Amino acid sequence: MQKRGKIAKGTQRWLCVSCTSSRALGHKTQKRGRLLDRFVAWLLGKQSQTELKVSSERTWRRHIAWCWRIIPKPALTGEVYPIILMDATSVGSLVCLITRTPGAVIDWHWVGWESSNTWEELLSKLPAPTVVVCDGQKASYWQLNAAGLMPEYSAVSFMFGRMFALSYLFIHKL
Repeated sequence: MQKRGKIAKGTQRWLCVSCTSSRALGHKTQKRGRLLDRFVAWLLGKQSQTELKVSSERTWRRHIAWCWRIIPKPALTGEVYPIILMDATSVGSLVCLITRTPGAVIDWHWVGWESSNTWEELLSKLPAPTVVVCDGQKASYWQLNAAGLMPEYSAVSFMFGRMFALSYLFIHKL
């Protein structure tokens, strides 16, 4: 979107460069954008709800309810990662499938349950890595093979016992 003059009322007109349509953003769109900026500032800041300049805390929560339903997605760059770590975490009734490098999260996917199809959907967007570290499930090999991501090496970690933080890492060439 780029600025393209003003309409008769005096509000800014915007031009979409890709489809060449122009329009003026309404008051509701601008209000929601300002509210989202304020929500993010509150979420990442140190202010409590009582310290905000709002009529009541309940009104604030009602106004920002839609902000909690925004699901961010990381931008996939197509970069070839030498090491990918795969894991799944249960959060409530959902499962979050996570692929990451030792330094940053690459992508994630929310699903109802963990299966080879859901892993394949997540992994199909990534180029083949050199090493994959996973939790040792047999389905991990099937998922990697189905997505065409069989690496040169595979690292499988096993943790023994619930109370021990001891894990063994086996790396073998495929």
